Amino acid sequence: YQKSTDLSNFTTLEPSPTSQSLFPELQDLSTSLELVSKSDPKLLNEMCENMILGAEYVFSWKGNMISNVTLLVTVGNVPLDSPATLTQRFSATFINSVTDHPPTVTWSGNPGYQIGKPVLGAFENGKTLQKAPVSIWQPVGNGLCSSAQTTSVLFGKDAISGCMLRLSVDNFANCSDLRTIVYKGLLNLVPGNISRRGNPNLTDLTEWVPLYKVSPNMSASVKEVLNGLCTGIPANLKLWFFTAVIGAIEGVPQREILASEVNFSTVTWQINCGGGDAEACQNHSLPQPFWVSTSVHFIQVPAEPEPKKTRFQMNYFEYDCSRNDVCWPELAFPLTRSYTGETYSQSIAQAMLLVIIFLVSAVLGDPWDKIRKAWNSTTFY
Repeated sequence: YQKSTDLSNFTTLEPSPTSQSLFPELQDLSTSLELVSKSDPKLLNEMCENMILGAEYVFSWKGNMISNVTLLVTVGNVPLDSPATLTQRFSATFINSVTDHPPTVTWSGNPGYQIGKPVLGAFENGKTLQKAPVSIWQPVGNGLCSSAQTTSVLFGKDAISGCMLRLSVDNFANCSDLRTIVYKGLLNLVPGNISRRGNPNLTDLTEWVPLYKVSPNMSASVKEVLNGLCTGIPANLKLWFFTAVIGAIEGVPQREILASEVNFSTVTWQINCGGGDAEACQNHSLPQPFWVSTSVHFIQVPAEPEPKKTRFQMNYFEYDCSRNDVCWPELAFPLTRSYTGETYSQSIAQAMLLVIIFLVSAVLGDPWDKIRKAWNSTTFY
């Protein structure tokens, strides 16, 4: 059993209509967990103590038998004095005790990435790297960024997601600070380095590519003299991964990330006071929703450019009529049942007539003319 003092991953407080909401604070999960002995849940002074928050099952198997089962239960003290939503989390992992690695070692391919596996990232830690997830938002419940979870970016899978901030007029007092908050809040989702392959070495920096960051244009506009308006908000984060197939092992393509980039598109945010409802501008503590988004795009580039093919050149797609100017399988198309320009009997009759003309031309043509001349010039004794 382990006890968690940080309940942010399990509980979602019901927001007050007048409360602001920004990005979640970064938590050090290692300091919020401690090993405890098994104990039953109990209610004490509006506090549910030792309540089960999550359970992680790890099944070890060999052959067709399960050799070991490990269960890690997370408990915590949940207060009942304020309305909140509690989410219990359960997971199951199957490990081959002969070939697989422990659950702490996460690979996404060997060596190339497998489609659908998480993209691996890392932060620089001196001369080595420390693993970190490449994530996008996964909003749940009320859709606020402060309570949203994150999900891993999966290789080869384009995705888009977002969450909501609740801001009031007070947040628009300093547009430069607001831009910085949004910029850093989105940038916390991605580390500074991306693994080229699915089984990287943290001590070999050549197996990683830097995540190139394109700084957004967050310059102020003359429009910002208006109260409750800020321009150049980097509210949309875009992740680009450039991939290629670098070879194959036993016929399985091996995919690699060649480069990665993160950039932002900026928008203008303004407190809405129209429609005869000016309360949002008069009451500086009354928030309104503003959306931020994250998107992921994978672009596959050829390993090397293909040579140009001539019009009648045979290639590996010679029987694919959609990729060639000349379609050999349709040479006898008028003789097939799929041809609907004329009746089938007429098509056969016309084909037979062409065959007869060809035979007559062959018999009465140039070869037989040469034989006739040679016969007439021959003298028999």
